[in-house]
Amino acid sequence: MRRLTRYRNQKIDDYLHKASRYLVNLLISEEITTLVIGYNPGWKQEGETHP
Repeated sequence: MRRLTRYRNQKIDDYLHKASRYLVNLLISEEITTLVIGYNPGWKQEGETHP
């Protein structure tokens, strides 16, 4: 069971690393210097104003 868990975790880590590397390379190629990550409730709601 531990071996299967370790194998799964390594696969997930590998995928996340590849995805983050791809994103960073894309941002660099597009000369984007700021990446904002977070939760912003209601940001797609029409008519709602945010301070």
